[in-house]
Amino acid sequence: MMKRKRKWFVAAGVILLVALSVVLVLYSKNKKDTPTINKVQQYVKYDVEKAYALALNELENNCDRASILTDVKTLDYVMSLNFVGLSDSKTNNEIVDLLSSYDGKATFFISGIVAAEDSDLLQRLDKEGHDIGSNGLNGEAYMEKLPSKELVNSFVRTNGIINTYIGQKESKLLYCSATEYTDQVLQAAYASGNEQVVKSNYVVNYGSFTSYEQVKGYIHKLPRGAILTVKLEGELEEIEYQPSVSEEDPAKDMQAGIEESEVLEGTKEEKIVKITEWILRAIQEERIENVLCADLSAYYDASLEKDYSNVLQKLGEPAIAYQSIPNKPGKVGFVFRGISDEEQLKTALMFLKEQDYRATFFVTGDEVIRYPDRITEIVANGHEIGNGGMTGKDITMMNPQEAYFEIMKCDELLKEQLGDTVKIFMPSFGKYNKTTEQVAGLLKYTIVTYNKYPIASKEVSVEQVEEYFKSPLKSGDIIYIPFGVSTQFKEILNALAKKVEEGNRAVDTVSILLQNIVLQAEEQTVTTTITISKNQTKKPVKDSTITVVDKKKEKEEREKEKAEKEKEKEKEKKQKEEEAIVKEANKLRKQNKGQVSKVNRLVHTTDLVVGYSFSGVSRGDVVDKVLAKLKELNIHATFFVSIKDIQNSKKTIDKIVKEGHELQILLLDSNGKTYTEVATTILKIKDFIKENYQQNANLVRYAYDVDYQMEVLEAISATNCQVIGQSVSIAISKVEKDASASEIMEVISHQGHLIATRGYIAHFRMDYYENSTVIAKVLELIKEEKVDTIGYLDEGIKKNGYQFETLSEIASGEGVYQYPLTESSILEATKGKIGKGRLASENIFEYIAKRYVGNNSIKTIAALPGFTEEEIEKIDKTGRFTTDKVLFLSFDDWGSDAAITKLLYVLNKYSVKATFFIRTNYVLENPNLLRAIALNGHDVASHTNSHMVLANSTDQPGVYSNLDDKQAEELQDDFIKSYDILQSIIGDFQIDNRPSLQTFMRPPTLAVSKKGLEAIFDAGASLVISGDFSTHDYEAKSVLEVVETMKNGIVESKDKKSLIQNGSIIVMHMSDNAKYTAEALDIVIPYYLSQGYHFARISDYLGNGELISSKEQR
Repeated sequence: MMKRKRKWFVAAGVILLVALSVVLVLYSKNKKDTPTINKVQQYVKYDVEKAYALALNELENNCDRASILTDVKTLDYVMSLNFVGLSDSKTNNEIVDLLSSYDGKATFFISGIVAAEDSDLLQRLDKEGHDIGSNGLNGEAYMEKLPSKELVNSFVRTNGIINTYIGQKESKLLYCSATEYTDQVLQAAYASGNEQVVKSNYVVNYGSFTSYEQVKGYIHKLPRGAILTVKLEGELEEIEYQPSVSEEDPAKDMQAGIEESEVLEGTKEEKIVKITEWILRAIQEERIENVLCADLSAYYDASLEKDYSNVLQKLGEPAIAYQSIPNKPGKVGFVFRGISDEEQLKTALMFLKEQDYRATFFVTGDEVIRYPDRITEIVANGHEIGNGGMTGKDITMMNPQEAYFEIMKCDELLKEQLGDTVKIFMPSFGKYNKTTEQVAGLLKYTIVTYNKYPIASKEVSVEQVEEYFKSPLKSGDIIYIPFGVSTQFKEILNALAKKVEEGNRAVDTVSILLQNIVLQAEEQTVTTTITISKNQTKKPVKDSTITVVDKKKEKEEREKEKAEKEKEKEKEKKQKEEEAIVKEANKLRKQNKGQVSKVNRLVHTTDLVVGYSFSGVSRGDVVDKVLAKLKELNIHATFFVSIKDIQNSKKTIDKIVKEGHELQILLLDSNGKTYTEVATTILKIKDFIKENYQQNANLVRYAYDVDYQMEVLEAISATNCQVIGQSVSIAISKVEKDASASEIMEVISHQGHLIATRGYIAHFRMDYYENSTVIAKVLELIKEEKVDTIGYLDEGIKKNGYQFETLSEIASGEGVYQYPLTESSILEATKGKIGKGRLASENIFEYIAKRYVGNNSIKTIAALPGFTEEEIEKIDKTGRFTTDKVLFLSFDDWGSDAAITKLLYVLNKYSVKATFFIRTNYVLENPNLLRAIALNGHDVASHTNSHMVLANSTDQPGVYSNLDDKQAEELQDDFIKSYDILQSIIGDFQIDNRPSLQTFMRPPTLAVSKKGLEAIFDAGASLVISGDFSTHDYEAKSVLEVVETMKNGIVESKDKKSLIQNGSIIVMHMSDNAKYTAEALDIVIPYYLSQGYHFARISDYLGNGELISSKEQR
């Protein structure tokens, strides 16, 4: 209380000081530098009361509202680090020291009262280049609840206090903690001189992380342009809470008295300093530029939101499209894509030089950005560069706006590097549609695809290529050769050279072939004219004034007129087709009745499948290497193609399909955001894929993560498609575009993607990295390190390994389920079970005593705080509830697919069912694995959400203290949250006509207090179950150690040894650090079966918290 009063006295003194003449000096000093400062801000410098009065007047006159500064849309790897509030002086200065050591700048939002107490810190922050913003006078939360006058008073006076020490340099930023920025708050802020308020979607404090791995994973997942706020003092408010986005090894449960798993140690102040250091380190390692909050908006990239909707009005004459280009010289064309594969590019250039061939290389805009040196080398070798689209995605999946952007942007980039360029566009996969033709025509492009696609998959051999070209090459054949597909690339090129020689053909660029179409027509005209002229000399026509030249000209004019008519006819045809597709889109919209597609990051499935998806097919060099690697690994993948891809990369697309891969729909921002734009784009891409490759495409995505607008989702739904995303994107802003495969893999792992999951999708943007080989290498490494490590090696044969499938196969598999579950699908038996106020006030102890299954090491007052000696005598201390010859296997915490899939296999091998106590704060990252546990017939129950303990540990081993009221309430909320999460995923499962989801609970560390048990039972738990035998499997150094423990027991003291016996509840772990558990069970389960034991779920014996008779449970 005295401390609070002292703060107010200091603040009041400083506020009075603001009025003194010394501040006039500050005002005079800075006046020239502050042309944008409004009247209120000027008054703040010298008279708070005048500023306050003026601000109220501004409010009365309905002044403007402050703008909200929040995360910005950008392609730059940039973020803003803010701190709100202050800690003690030592901690504050340590944090500033850290910023200095990492050469970092931040914005500190400080309340007026706190600022008045630590003026030295404010001056240091200002001197070292940090920004100081307002956090209101008291730094309180939920300021939207305050009346306008109180808001103005808080804002104006805080500005005055801060100005006293650092002067007013510009409009001061304002950050209101845990506050909804209503019009009232925004208007009060503006009136007070705070023209911008900061909204942070990512707020952390001392308790947000326990390891550097968590921090780095969190920073890695922050969107580009994010504002991260570190709360230096106090707890997070509910609306500030953000669950950790990184994964860690789940916590280990142990018997009471055993130390818990390693966590961040120290006081709150020490923790916040360490977390700040981790954040700065992660920012540095992730190569993110950290800028001041006030500067963040400068990184906004308008191109990401530019409207190209007027493209539809500009569409006119469609471009001509060629799959082959017959020409009089009889030449053929070689076209390449995917120059990111540097090795195969060099091989191709050397081959072309040796054969004296000239070829066309279609590149994407991203490749232009990443590999300018390679493009220069290609041109220097006498070859030409064609437009492969900005991203190289399927252009038939794009609406006109996206298609326009796809071609136009690449065109701009090519002009920047090469000057004048050939106006030829190859859509990805060789796919294009009417929109593609119209957009290409608008941009004065000719569309070129291909009619020969010999390297359609990585499995293609030289012999197959030779068989493919069994028929001689024809004049004008265009042979598409993707990089990065075949491992026999050089040999296949040599085989192609033989076929060229056998056909007596020459190889030239696409533009030369196109020119020869014109030349051929001219020469034929001349030949025909001369022939007629000779005939006329034999039979002259009287009075004829027509000469040979006249006839030639007349014929040319007729042909020109005919061509123009054909062109006009084709234009009308395309216009009708465009109108028809718009009509179809509108019809589908009406039938759809406003439904929107769900946005799922991954496929919710329990099937043991994973998938690879790709976009950026304009990078032919990358595509070639990717296809070759996929063929080598025997993986069939999914390639997303856009309208632009269809227009520019048809041959590449042909090659992809020929290799046995599927095509799906890629949207681009340039396709537009309206329903009609998106729906027509999707329909065009679907039609293209169906007509050209007989595939049914119904999966839609963008190349990168976007916020789907409602009209986009409506269009996706109306066209009978669904949104699909990825578990991990292999286009990572935290590494440079010239990154190596190992650098990319390191960042992926730091994102938390240590092991693949069921339904795991890795999406590769092939047009992102400069190195043409890196994508192929990364997809191989992901398979080796994150997929192949899943499964159980049983007698040398891998079981339960995850298989690669295409995304459509994954999305339509038997294990696909709806998540979250709908209310109607959840079993009634699981509803209304968990919630506050379930424990009657009378006979509380008797209720607990009947429903607590304890532990044989927890039986003293020191270990059971809150209970009396008499009560301890009555509660269970055996950890068992039956003497039947039965064993109950139970697994605590959470783990990866690698750990849990092994357990499920071994349990299923012996038809053993178990009970899984789940720590749920990581489950939402992988609901598929939880559902797989239930699907295998096991009990599922809570282990709390965030591993909250039911008793406080002390400095003395084995001695605990009771929870206080606040801790008990937090524990109860945590347990309820845990149950709700479990119910949203498996609330529809039944085992033997009872729910898989149980209302049991296992206490973290097995330690309990009376207050903790009361909180859990009051929330509706039917049982709290510790168990009598803990295997300590998380500490084991070998399989043998776990086996010996489970067979021979644990020596706890001279006179005590714990053994597995009738009715034992065996505590094990599903976390990854319990790495020998599955193999040990493969030995121990048959051992105990041979001893006459059987294994059961806890729910087989206990129903509704009461013991079921042995006869009944059997």
